[in-house]
Amino acid sequence: MKDRICTITLNPAVDKRYIINGLEPGSVMRVESCVNSAGGKGLNVARVLNILGANITASGIVGGKFGEYITSELETDGIKNRFFSSNIQTRCCVNLFDKKTGIQSEFLEPGNELKSEEIKSFWKFFEELINDFDIISFNGSCLKGFDTDIYARLINLCKQKNIFTVLDTSGDLLKEGIVAIPDIAKPNVDEIRQLLGKESVSEKEVIETGKSYIQKGMKKFVVSLGAEGSIMITKSGVYRAKPDKIHVVNTVGCGDSMTAGLIYAQTQGMSDTQSLMFATKAAAANAMQDRTGFIEIKDFDKIKVIVTKL
Repeated sequence: MKDRICTITLNPAVDKRYIINGLEPGSVMRVESCVNSAGGKGLNVARVLNILGANITASGIVGGKFGEYITSELETDGIKNRFFSSNIQTRCCVNLFDKKTGIQSEFLEPGNELKSEEIKSFWKFFEELINDFDIISFNGSCLKGFDTDIYARLINLCKQKNIFTVLDTSGDLLKEGIVAIPDIAKPNVDEIRQLLGKESVSEKEVIETGKSYIQKGMKKFVVSLGAEGSIMITKSGVYRAKPDKIHVVNTVGCGDSMTAGLIYAQTQGMSDTQSLMFATKAAAANAMQDRTGFIEIKDFDKIKVIVTKL
């Protein structure tokens, strides 16, 4: 079967989105509503790809009751999954939205530590898993116990089998992972700043950074800019996308939705312009939803995006 896609999430989470009406530190507050979902960047990517109709399987590492909840939720959504089952408990993360101020805050648990025996077992699991896929996306943080070059090592293993790779992570995982030159990298501006070790970066620096990786063999270097859209650097040039103004409900998962859009565009053989437009629409559609890493096709179809070549 063509274009079999797998997302790898090495530190998934049960995501809880709390809606409150006025934060009062030090007091007991009632949550107006709570939305639970199977979270972690790779699972958000998988969910959006599934909505777009891609042949997607979610994978990574889960454990405990929260891990069982995640696989159950994916199955409810009709998403195939093949996880490595660990003895540790999968983490839980909270997104807090204050209706009164419009401020959104995230509380991300770090995740537990994977023991060396389970890490060895995971490697065997991964080596067998990748034989069934054409595209593999590596997303987000990893459990304690892994070295920070984990993504570089996994990408290099995929390259040996001519598997198309995508990387969307941050911090040291990005610094060391991007050295392996995945086919697509999708950092945001803050992650570019971390990558370069600077407090701020200009658009010129973003573009020059992207060009340096394209020269090393990367196919697409895409930087999400939030409400300002996105920039994509490829061998054929530099492109900028800007979506029309939308009603923003939840910005968490927009970058993951963009990654999903880039992967789907890759499977459809879209041009650079079409690819960036499609991915930017996916990110904007996610921002219109309460649920993290989720889009409605009716929203997606209505969103207008202008792409210009710089």
